[in-house]
Amino acid sequence: MINRKGPFGCFATETVSEDVSVSEYAMAVIESNSSGCFLPCLINRYGAIREFSFDYSGLIPISDFDCTGKTDKRFPNIPSHGRKLEQRRKAIGTFLIQIPLIMNRLLPPEGVVLSPLNIYTDKDGCIIRCCYRPLEYRKSSLRLSAIDINDMEHLISTDFISDALTEDEKQSLLHAVSTGDEDMYCSCCRNIRSSAGRYSKKEQVNGRSGLKDALSIRQDLIIPVLTVICAVYSLISVGRKAAFLFAGAGLILTALVVIKDRKDQGSKTASAQDQGQLRRRILFSDERSGMFYDEGTDKDKKTVDDPYDIHYASLRSITESTEDEPKQFSIYTDKVTVGSDRFLSDIVIEDGSVDSQHATITYDNGRYYLTDLSVSNTTYIDDKVLYSGKRYEIKNGQKLTFGDQDYRFLISFYQDRNSVS
Repeated sequence: MINRKGPFGCFATETVSEDVSVSEYAMAVIESNSSGCFLPCLINRYGAIREFSFDYSGLIPISDFDCTGKTDKRFPNIPSHGRKLEQRRKAIGTFLIQIPLIMNRLLPPEGVVLSPLNIYTDKDGCIIRCCYRPLEYRKSSLRLSAIDINDMEHLISTDFISDALTEDEKQSLLHAVSTGDEDMYCSCCRNIRSSAGRYSKKEQVNGRSGLKDALSIRQDLIIPVLTVICAVYSLISVGRKAAFLFAGAGLILTALVVIKDRKDQGSKTASAQDQGQLRRRILFSDERSGMFYDEGTDKDKKTVDDPYDIHYASLRSITESTEDEPKQFSIYTDKVTVGSDRFLSDIVIEDGSVDSQHATITYDNGRYYLTDLSVSNTTYIDDKVLYSGKRYEIKNGQKLTFGDQDYRFLISFYQDRNSVS
């Protein structure tokens, strides 16, 4: 990627070959930017040449960020270095945790540009934005381990990130990426995002990481360790028989802990694999055409009678709220239930005017339909009440009302736009 500055702003551009296919789904997610981490992506064509352009106006690459923390006496209102470091940690944690979140939205992690030259922040390091290549990837596991560990290591070693994290946090992130452990990765990101760090860099260098960490041990090893201590004590004071008894018990307990660890590691690996396969199956199966292609798939076999069977729509709140960003819900399955019950509904609207199962939105033959399920009969399309149980077609841009909550229905794909009048 090349950073270009001009009279109309700053753009990171990358030339792509003409035969590369752009994913409509990825473009729709980037345009909605519900994750908050993507830069706007523009596709420019110059004859036979095509390029991606990402607008980073007002931001700077994290590789150019001044990490010295020097404060200018002319601007006393600028936060202190410690406060800036805390804000930077929060921004880093928020950015890093977006990777598994975008995988949950069925975007392959391979598309995230992890180069420090093309990840951008503001002058205070309070926000981080990145580029995403909206390409159709021929093969993706949709797992954390799909990220290039060398790219992640290079990113974490930059001063912008390295100065704000502890050594344990860096190693935990790299280990989680290499093993595909999403739970460990997300837990570490949440810790980074929620705290300013327990230890300063000087304390890490001197090895003073705190008494709590120095004495921290695994709870499941307490009994085996005590058993070994009893064996040693028995050998000295009681006799060999008691010592052998305690030693045998200690070995058995230790072996059980080792077996349990191996089973847990195996289950985590299997869980990561199952999670990736589940993400793939949500939209893309062997019978469907989409963003992922198995090796050997002949794309030329796709005809007009075999269109892309991928669809994506969203509900964006237009009801006044105290939140900075309006709520937005993604719709990428053939049927979703809208309601206030977290166990019964796919899209949860926490409001007293919304029933536990208020309505359903279904996708059928390229069109979307809304069905009222509410007891109070308070489901509307453009302020027109619906008859309970009857299916109504909904178009791009229409206002949908569930109880007292208003949402804008947005369809994101070209084949759906053609059906919108």
